[in-house]
Amino acid sequence: MTELQLPTYDIIIFRASGFTGKYVVEEALKFLNSPNSPLETLVFAGRNSSKLTESLK
Repeated sequence: MTELQLPTYDIIIFRASGFTGKYVVEEALKFLNSPNSPLETLVFAGRNSSKLTESLK
């Protein structure tokens, strides 16, 4: 029987399209882009996909 391999993420940010979520996303992206960052993956989650897309622009 084969085992199901689930993806692994360093950080998941829930409610990323809200006021505080947008701020957390900005800061996380700054940290992710720094040369000494141990992070490789970030995942953003929100209830409304259009708001989430807009907040990531």
